[in-house]
Amino acid sequence: MFLAGTAVVLSFSIASVLGIFAAWKRGSRYDAFVTPGTLIVQAIPQMVIAMLALFIFAIGLKWFPSGYAYTPGTVPDWTSWEFLKDVGYHAILPLFCATIVQIGGFLVNMRNNMINLLAEDYITMAKGKGLSENRVVFNYAARNALLPSVTALSMSLGMAIGGQLIIEMIFNYPGLGTVLLNAIHARDYQVLQGQLIIMTMFMLCFNLMADMLYMILDPRLRKGGK
Repeated sequence: MFLAGTAVVLSFSIASVLGIFAAWKRGSRYDAFVTPGTLIVQAIPQMVIAMLALFIFAIGLKWFPSGYAYTPGTVPDWTSWEFLKDVGYHAILPLFCATIVQIGGFLVNMRNNMINLLAEDYITMAKGKGLSENRVVFNYAARNALLPSVTALSMSLGMAIGGQLIIEMIFNYPGLGTVLLNAIHARDYQVLQGQLIIMTMFMLCFNLMADMLYMILDPRLRKGGK
């Protein structure tokens, strides 16, 4: 849950920033490189990216551990700063692989939203009033472009509760995806039912949080349409 949820939030945050600049610099070299580049990475099977990262950064360069959530033999102590650093160190490579493959979809969504909004009349009026380009892009266009993306984020977070099975298996990283797979093999229907119920509850909670975030991003909703 930690791995999958954090990966979704990171990919959404990175993609939103990249998508805003891709729409702002539409047709530039930046847009021509970043947009197709992230889509190409997303098209690569997650297993291939994880295996390449494992062989290059863990086995070849030995920059990161090759697996597990923390050093084998370590007694888990969540109050210990050293243990938390060890957990974070082991999570870097799996988190990188889980994040990078999700950026493309969020980026294209944000870019398309921004392009549509930048063509709106109120954006033209804001430019005509002499407002700076930075203010027009970030205060007027980007804020409204986030609204449709928030729905995609809430749905992705809900689905992320199911875990990142491929990443978990390659890096031998504990997660809900592995728990779900083991329950299927063992025909443990109680665990399956419990995880599906948890996924449903989290989906509802994230949708509620998305509705609350709408009210922050769109002041009209706070006024009840008045």
